[in-house]
Amino acid sequence: MKISVIIPVYNAQEFLTESVKSAVSLDVVNEIILIEDGSNDDSLLLAKELEQEFKKVILIQHPDKGNHGAASARNLGVEKATNDWVAFLDADDYYLPNRFDKDIKVIKENKNIDGVYSAVGTNYLDENSKSIFVDKMNLEAADELTTITSNVNPKDLFLYLIEGKGGYFCTDGILLKKELIQKAGGFDVTLRLHQDTGLWLKMAFLGKLMGGEIESAVSMRTIHPNNRITNKNTASQILFWDVVFNWFKNKSLSKQENMSLLIQYAFAYKGKYKIDYSKIRKLFIFKINFIVILFKNPIMFKVIFFPLLFLRTFKRLLK
Repeated sequence: MKISVIIPVYNAQEFLTESVKSAVSLDVVNEIILIEDGSNDDSLLLAKELEQEFKKVILIQHPDKGNHGAASARNLGVEKATNDWVAFLDADDYYLPNRFDKDIKVIKENKNIDGVYSAVGTNYLDENSKSIFVDKMNLEAADELTTITSNVNPKDLFLYLIEGKGGYFCTDGILLKKELIQKAGGFDVTLRLHQDTGLWLKMAFLGKLMGGEIESAVSMRTIHPNNRITNKNTASQILFWDVVFNWFKNKSLSKQENMSLLIQYAFAYKGKYKIDYSKIRKLFIFKINFIVILFKNPIMFKVIFFPLLFLRTFKRLLK
């Protein structure tokens, strides 16, 4: 079994060498595809040097050599990958030596799976970025792993991710079949943020994803002042849920999946819902959004015939 690692590169000259070397050192990785995305610094020059230094490294640019964003860069990398199994790594992050140990074991024991997700740790470069990240991500502790916190049956993973009640996984910690990524349509290029989360939802729905090393980190995500994730806001979350809802609304979801999707979509207009001093205002906005969504999408009216399911789901998502 061999793995292709895809690294989008944009203004990453400070971090790229460490990122590439962390993947080069892994025997199971025989192909590291750098997608240079029209950087303004010396990332392209550095990428060329790394391609010369390491046989595993392949440098690719968009046909117009422009900047198209992380989603387009990753999609191009998937297209060019020659292996059946694909992993991702951001250019400012790095793998740990145990990156694929548990993944390979899980795949060998479960021949029909489509992907394995594992835990990712966090490397903070400065205190201000640390503070912003902890606040934006609603972390209880700065060293909290990005991971699914318990063993989840693959058939329940989609609902688990929609409700967001037990953690999640991120780009540096997932290994996927190229075939499933393409079946899901790749990363959504209309999203500048959260395009990875959108793809994970689609793949959890379409394929069979299992947990790997979920209790200790296999990769490290670097948090610094230029991270895009620290720029996430209500507008980006609304756009994300617009895209997700419109993709799934005509799919064959269970009553519970439909209900959870609809409620989370309505919640999105105020970000992550919390009971606090503004709960009356938030509940009012939620009700308005819920009604608007129903009337814009008549197919979802079926959920109102299950009031007990609605109340149970609503209560659970507030916890």
